[in-house]
Amino acid sequence: MAEVLQLSSELKCCDSTLGGGGHSCIIAAGIEPGGTLVVFDEDPAAFEEALPKLTKFEVKVIPVHSNFRHIGEVLKSLEIETVDRIFADLGLSSRQLDNELRGFSFSKDGPLDMRQNPSKGITASEYLASVTERELVQILQDFGDERWAARIARFIIEGRTKGPITRTRQLADLVSQAIPRAAWPKDKHPATRTFQAIRVKILDEIPALQEFLESALKVLAPNGIMAVMSFQGDEDQIVKSFMNHHIGKCTCPPRMPVCVCGAKAEIKILTRKPITPSDDECRLNPRARSARLRAFQKL
Repeated sequence: MAEVLQLSSELKCCDSTLGGGGHSCIIAAGIEPGGTLVVFDEDPAAFEEALPKLTKFEVKVIPVHSNFRHIGEVLKSLEIETVDRIFADLGLSSRQLDNELRGFSFSKDGPLDMRQNPSKGITASEYLASVTERELVQILQDFGDERWAARIARFIIEGRTKGPITRTRQLADLVSQAIPRAAWPKDKHPATRTFQAIRVKILDEIPALQEFLESALKVLAPNGIMAVMSFQGDEDQIVKSFMNHHIGKCTCPPRMPVCVCGAKAEIKILTRKPITPSDDECRLNPRARSARLRAFQKL
């Protein structure tokens, strides 16, 4: 990751997804002494875990308790016009996945929450208590690419008539019952796609990512570099499409004698194909197997 961002001392950088602080530490090590690192996260627990790790570096760390979609207005409020490097890891942290109280995973039974900030927004349980069957089908199809969406939605709607769905194990069991046993995926739990889709909806992840990309490009300094790591196909496609949109490719009809669309290159793509983890890394960290890293430089 450091190689992609091409770090050097005294840069102004932004880790827009602090999480456990692993990436922030890599960035801080590359920009000390004298660098500035702005770190974003919605989860208050992220700062408790990560900020102590950053104290050993000779950099100015500015913590921001906010969603990365607000990067433009936050930097403006900090009187920072541009930053030289921006990094975003779109995956959940292991701390969140392993904590059953957060409700992101079905590996352990816990409250069906799924919020980044436990004090804001509706929980997944509250969402499932009011969502219509038609909307739920659409959510499962759009955000989970779930082929059994209609059947899963029906089982969830019928299940809530017997009582509120408040636990992760409740939801996982309903999904498992909805999908025929012979159709269960061989390499993952049958409820994986459903949990993903509901989480994406609860956290408003797709609109937030789209807003972040556009805002981040505006505050990225000329020759600045931005890298985004995604773990879902939909997110990776959004990042790829964003980059392709800003490389200035002419969209005029093929027979047009001269370009009239006014296409202008704003970025240079640094990763023609996404960087993926090695087999060794996947063995050490199975959660990294779906990671895709894309990067570009602002012209």
